Amino acid sequence: MEEICAPDGRTLAWVVRAGFSPPGVHFVGGPEHPLQLGVNTYRAGEEVRPHLHLPREAVIRDVEEVVHVDRGQVAVDLFDPAGRKVRTLDLTSGDTILFVAGGHGIRVMGETRIIEVKQGPYTGKVHDKKFF
Repeated sequence: MEEICAPDGRTLAWVVRAGFSPPGVHFVGGPEHPLQLGVNTYRAGEEVRPHLHLPREAVIRDVEEVVHVDRGQVAVDLFDPAGRKVRTLDLTSGDTILFVAGGHGIRVMGETRIIEVKQGPYTGKVHDKKFF
């Protein structure tokens, strides 16, 4: 897993490449993050015991987002909170990114399918996003 930081040290994103699969359970981000990304690697025969998640109240101040490149290729531009471009990353099939802070843009490099997860509800571009 790769942490991408702004020049001031603030985490902008975490990248999990398709080949990342050490044994065990690995989460990025801490308890201050409203959305956490885990990579869990299991051996044949292991189980995740049947369970449900207990309800709890949570205050979400920062909206975070996960994008998984199911197939294809994208270029991701990462921006600091002031809108200055910090870095461009190429993501391909199987790569996943957790956007934590700042902004981002995605350029599709060919036929691509991404899966996106973020806190909802999505209220549309006018109410949900600030463009720069």
